[in-house]
Amino acid sequence: MSNSKPSKITLVLALIVLGATGYYGYTRFNELTDVNEQLALADNILLELEQESGDALDEYTDAKKDYVETYDANTEKISTILPYDEDLTSLTRVLDDFAFENHYSSNPFFISQMSYGTVTETEDGYRVLPINMTVEASEKNFNKFLEFIETSGSLESGVRLMSVETLTLQVNEDDETMRVQLSLNAYLQSA
Repeated sequence: MSNSKPSKITLVLALIVLGATGYYGYTRFNELTDVNEQLALADNILLELEQESGDALDEYTDAKKDYVETYDANTEKISTILPYDEDLTSLTRVLDDFAFENHYSSNPFFISQMSYGTVTETEDGYRVLPINMTVEASEKNFNKFLEFIETSGSLESGVRLMSVETLTLQVNEDDETMRVQLSLNAYLQSA
């Protein structure tokens, strides 16, 4: 019997060690399983975030491209309606084109005289080119010309920004035409 007591103690100790090892292994296995599940979840979230990041980058790239194209187009339009250079030839051509498109024998519009003054700098940060002109026109075409000047400077029209400063009318009642002396200003960006 003395031989069986130490073997029972050894057996009990072995069972206790085996039970503690099993419990420790089981709890660690559960912790490892939880960590693996959280790691898999984190991998899925990371994959989704990378996909969202890629989508956001694509949207940003497209928006930037659209912005650059719009900016370039608007800059070109602005340089057309509010140029840096005087470019008297283009300005004269715009006014002549208006006269050519609207001049008919029954409804005349004719620029009989045009002269340009000296460009001056304003306090507002732009430059002004004075234009003096004499026009012979019907009332209808003269109103159309005033509307043309009024809508100048819009990005849609692309016509250089101008304003009427003064005008003097002389009405010829025989043929219902007017002789109009105008002082216009054409605007330029500061150099």
